[in-house]
Amino acid sequence: MALLVVVSAGVVLKTANAKVGLSSLRSDNVGQGQVGHHARAPFPVLRFLGHRHGWEYAIVWLDKPNADNSTILGVSVSAAAGWAKEAPPPEKYLDGNSLKVAYYYNHIYGNTAVKYTDETGEFQDLITWNQLSDLARSYLNNTDWDETPLNAALLKMPMKDDVFMKKLKSAYPF
Repeated sequence: MALLVVVSAGVVLKTANAKVGLSSLRSDNVGQGQVGHHARAPFPVLRFLGHRHGWEYAIVWLDKPNADNSTILGVSVSAAAGWAKEAPPPEKYLDGNSLKVAYYYNHIYGNTAVKYTDETGEFQDLITWNQLSDLARSYLNNTDWDETPLNAALLKMPMKDDVFMKKLKSAYPF
C-alpha cells in the first residue's frame, strides 16, 4: 500500500495515516503485498513557459491498507528527473508513522520538486478519491491539465485513471 502526498507552496508537509486525520487521495495494489496510496496537489506556476500545473507528490509504501496497524516499507518522491526512492526510508525522514517532505524550487533544473526533509512540519488533511463526487472525479479525469506550449517533460496529471497506475509502478522502490 502506498500513500501519495503532494506538497504546496513551500510548506513542509508530513503525511500520516487516517488514524491521525490524513487519508490518501487514491490507492491501489501494486504487487508483492504492497499497496500504493497516491495524493497530489497542484502547485503555482513558477515559470513563464513549460507545464501549467506543477504536480508534485510523495508515495508512502505500506505493508497493508489498515491505517491503524501498518508499517512504512518504502517511500518515493517526485524529483526533477524521475523519482527519489528509499526502501526502507531513513529514520530522520520519519516522525512515527509519518513521512516528512518539503516542497522547494530546484535552481539547477529551474523547476519545483518535493524532497525528503528532517524538519518538522504540519499535518494536512486529504480526502480519498472515492470521497470526491462523481462530477469532481470526472472533471479531474477529463480536463486537459497537460496541454502547454513547452511541456518537454510530458508531465501528466497523476490522478487521471490512465496515469495513476503508471505513476505507482514507476515509483516502486523495491
